[in-house]
Amino acid sequence: MSRDLKLLHPSLQEKFAELKRRCTLNGLAIKNTSTYRDRAEQEDCVARGTSRLHYPDSLHNWGAAVDFCRNDGKDAYDDSDGFFGRVGRLAESLGLIWGGSFSRPDKPHLQMADWGKTAGDLKAKYQTPQAFMETWKKEDTTPSHLKVGMKVKVNGSIYGNGDGSGGNIQKKNAVMYIVDDAGENYPYRYGVAKAKNGKRQGWAAADRLTVI
Repeated sequence: MSRDLKLLHPSLQEKFAELKRRCTLNGLAIKNTSTYRDRAEQEDCVARGTSRLHYPDSLHNWGAAVDFCRNDGKDAYDDSDGFFGRVGRLAESLGLIWGGSFSRPDKPHLQMADWGKTAGDLKAKYQTPQAFMETWKKEDTTPSHLKVGMKVKVNGSIYGNGDGSGGNIQKKNAVMYIVDDAGENYPYRYGVAKAKNGKRQGWAAADRLTVI
């Protein structure tokens, strides 16, 4: 079963990274347990009784769903303290659908809301998951004005990791330098430091940087 977040729709990658950041701020530690499932993996889930949906009727088959569990040292699926509901409400605030709201609740499940609660609309429009995934391809989105070595002003938070986890530091008109570019899969892709060749202090999003 894949746990590779890069196999998810780009929008879901970004939202899950932001969800992890918000969970951390609220004292909730989570990790992803299942992302994309191919035909064999989905049918194995049916055989094991962990899913009632055959391929390609699960949004996991389309890269539009992700499962998670708690990652705080307790039993991964212990919900005696309402953990999954708290995470679910944060996910819903980001525009995701939480499986705990289903008629048959699936508390560790999240999915995109763009195509409804089932794969029906995706199947009607794209026929196959592969055809849908072809639409994800896009040109490099590196902002043309941002390059490693540039001197910038930073406004807003920078984070310990490019996915928005690892704590944050607030910056206001801080003069810094771009020393790393983690790539478009990371919402906070630009590593910044106080000196041009200095030690990276954190990661920032493009909209928080102004070239000077």
